[in-house]
Amino acid sequence: MPALLTLPKAKIAGIAFSKLTLFFETSFIFIGFGAFIGTRVGITMIVGMILNFAVLAPWMIHNKEIKHAAPTLENTIYLEFPLTIPAGSELAFTLEEAIEGPELEAGSKSMQLTKTWTDTQRYSSFDALVTDLNRGEGNADLFASSLEFNKKEVGVTVDVKKEKPVPFLPFTIEKPVIEKRHKLEVNAPGQIYWEARLALDESSTAAAFLGFAPGVENIQTVGSYRNIVAWTMWPGVGMMVVAGLLAFAFQWKTIGGAFSAFFKSLGRKKEIGAGDEDPLSKIEVPMGWFMIGFTFFGIIAMIIMKWLFDIPLWMGVIAVLMSFFLAIVSIRASGETGIIPIGAMGKVTQLTFGVLHPGSMTTNLMTANVTAGAATSASDMTNQFKVGHMVGAKTRLLFVAQVFGILTSLAVIPVFFIMVPDASAIGTQALPAPAAIVWAGVARLLSQGIGSLPPTAVIALIIASLFGAAVTILERVYPKSRSWVWLPSPAGMGIAMTVPALYSLSMFIGAMIALVLGKYAKSTNDMYTIPVASGFIAGESLTGVFFAILAALGG
Repeated sequence: MPALLTLPKAKIAGIAFSKLTLFFETSFIFIGFGAFIGTRVGITMIVGMILNFAVLAPWMIHNKEIKHAAPTLENTIYLEFPLTIPAGSELAFTLEEAIEGPELEAGSKSMQLTKTWTDTQRYSSFDALVTDLNRGEGNADLFASSLEFNKKEVGVTVDVKKEKPVPFLPFTIEKPVIEKRHKLEVNAPGQIYWEARLALDESSTAAAFLGFAPGVENIQTVGSYRNIVAWTMWPGVGMMVVAGLLAFAFQWKTIGGAFSAFFKSLGRKKEIGAGDEDPLSKIEVPMGWFMIGFTFFGIIAMIIMKWLFDIPLWMGVIAVLMSFFLAIVSIRASGETGIIPIGAMGKVTQLTFGVLHPGSMTTNLMTANVTAGAATSASDMTNQFKVGHMVGAKTRLLFVAQVFGILTSLAVIPVFFIMVPDASAIGTQALPAPAAIVWAGVARLLSQGIGSLPPTAVIALIIASLFGAAVTILERVYPKSRSWVWLPSPAGMGIAMTVPALYSLSMFIGAMIALVLGKYAKSTNDMYTIPVASGFIAGESLTGVFFAILAALGG
């Protein structure tokens, strides 16, 4: 794959394109996706990308609304106590901050921050050292007010043990034995908006005692995907959630029909005479299988929620029962439209538990995971049953095959943990996970309240939510508007505000290629576009997984 392509000297409002993540890398996965999403969504993606990364991001960076991490230095050794620092030792830092614009090169000012030990000091513990470094007295007042020292807990591998990741599968993995140690770090907590540089002066004689490398420095730049999306996700989340829930509410007839069809199926045996045999009994999945499976695995789900996430059992019961009803609705909706409403299913649960258990992000996320996961799996299985029915397969045998597929898929779990060792890998440029960003955003909003957001983010959230509602109502009142390619898609716009710019650009390219082929080479488009796009998605996905595993294993 070619390297990232960008214009190195190009800037928007004094901020480099690369810092706004405005670069392009060939992604066959998203070009393939673009061929599926259609012209309207493709155009929406590129408009959303420009609005998000070329307008809102530089504007909010200039207004000091988008934050970055404070410049931070960390020592290189594990300190042992008691620790003695002799009289006359100095610890000196240079703190440089941008003042004329977001970037340092536009203009900056520097200050020297020094702590001097006038007497020999003996520290009995790590906490005593940190307390003294953060104490402002005399000439150390500026030092203490500008810098913050912390005891950082880190995990150190001291041994390796072998264990089975899945008890009944015949292979083992090496798992490190980790002990907790502590390192000393220093940061400039006030420098979180525009660019800043923190450097340890080479003349610092106390650096050797504290384990800092002479001359070490850290520069925090503006922008980056994670920092930008931490603000722009709010209008994106508002637009997608409001539009999704409103569209779901407009399907009230579908919801009623889903429950009506389910309860009619329960009474079908009564309609069949006592001596008659139900012609579907040998090919459909018996209701008894469903009841046994739902009861058994529902109880397992409640136990796991209580055990791992401390979710009260009565809330677990509600989550499991909601998964039953929402699965029925999801099956009906996906059967009529071909779209699985996973977002709406999850948000219904998140809103419910936002009321039942306010302030708990864990409960909000994990109960929604149970209901949305069940609804999505049920809809996927129904679509597969439909395909099986079209080719003459029996539903009961397909169900049994699905069970074996579930058991086989357990082998994939260790692979996932190799690729994603912890949550810090999610929400990065490499693994943006926009759906996870949306779910986490809703959970954070419901648990912490709208007052936890920056005022500008609240304004953007309200405007985007109203826009999403307006477009959804327009599509409902005037269905022909769905064919207007210039009418933004709330889902497409919301996604464009939560994924890296290069993904939106790639999907736009894919949509435009499909549009041109459909207009000027219709037979070629009908025959090759879907297979080629599918090949792009499958090929790069499998190759990417292979290299990700190889990299994680040190290959």
